[in-house]
Amino acid sequence: MTRFVAPNLAGLPPPPAVEALDFETILAARIADLQGRLEAKDLSAVAALLVLESEPLTIAQQTGANFELVIRQRINDAVRSNLIASATGADLDQLVATFYGVERLVLVAEDLDADPPVPAVLEKDDDFRARAVLSLEARSTAGPEGAYVYFALSADPDVLDVACYGEEDDAVYAGSGNPVLAPEVLLVVLSRVGDGEPADELLDTVAAAVNAEEVRPIGDKVTVEPATITPYAVAGVVKHRRGADPAPLLAAATAQVQAYCDARRRIGRVVQVLGIGAAMKVTDAEELELSSPVADIDPGSKGAAYCTSITLTAEVVEDDWR
Repeated sequence: MTRFVAPNLAGLPPPPAVEALDFETILAARIADLQGRLEAKDLSAVAALLVLESEPLTIAQQTGANFELVIRQRINDAVRSNLIASATGADLDQLVATFYGVERLVLVAEDLDADPPVPAVLEKDDDFRARAVLSLEARSTAGPEGAYVYFALSADPDVLDVACYGEEDDAVYAGSGNPVLAPEVLLVVLSRVGDGEPADELLDTVAAAVNAEEVRPIGDKVTVEPATITPYAVAGVVKHRRGADPAPLLAAATAQVQAYCDARRRIGRVVQVLGIGAAMKVTDAEELELSSPVADIDPGSKGAAYCTSITLTAEVVEDDWR
C-alpha cells in the first residue's frame, strides 16, 4: 500500500475555543449573579422571588439567556469557519483560497441556456478540504507521494481518488506483472463516472498533468493505470414491530447504507459486512438480515469496490413474550 497518509481532519476534536453551550446553565449563572447583586443592595426579598417562573425579573433573565446563547453559538460558528477541519461552503472557499491558494473544482459546469437551467455542481466540502491539505505536499521539490496525488486529483473533476506507489510498496504493473522499481512511480486512478473505471481520455489527462515539467522531478518515470473495479450488491431485510411505518424506515436505512458505500468507494478500501450492517440500523429496526454481500469486499491495493444496487425490504417481527 502507499506510504502516504493524509491527515484525518474529521477525527480532530473540537478546539477549546468552541464551547459546549446549555441554556439552563447560562440561565442559572445569570440568575445567581442577579441574586447576588440584589442581596448586596439589601433586596433579599426580591432576590428570593427569582425562583418563580412568573417573576418578571426571571422572565427577563430567560430572555437575556436566550440571546446570550445565540451570540455564543455565533462565536462557536465563527471559530469553526476559520478551521480547515470544520469550515464549510463559502467559508471553506475563502479559507482555502487565502491559506492554500486552491480553488474548488467545478464537477458540472453551469448552463443557464438549458431548459430548465442547469446549476453548477461543485466539489464537495470533504473532497475539497482533503485536496487543499494535499496541496502543501505539492510545494515540495522532491516529488513526494502526496504531491503526485494532489496534481492527479486536480487534473480533472472526474478524478475521484488516486493512489501512488513506488518500489517500497511492492507494487506491480497491470498486464506485465513487472515490479515498480525506483525511480518509477505508479499512479492508480479512480473515476467519479459510472462504476469508477476511468476512460482512456481521463488517464491521458492525469498523465499529462503529473508529467508536466514543473510537476515531475527530473529522473522520475511516472505511469498511470486505471483502478480495477470490484462490483457488489447490497440486499437485506430490516425487521420491525407491527405498527411501525416501513417506508421512512427503509428510506433512512437505504440512505445510511448508500453513504457508507460511497465513503468506502476509494482505492484500497475494504467494504465490511459489519459496516453495512451498522449502516442498516435505524430507529424502530428490531432485527437485521444481510443476504448480500456475504463476506467483506477487499478490492486490493489497486482496486475499488463499487455498489451496483441497494435492495432493502421490511418485514414485521411477530409479537412474542417480550
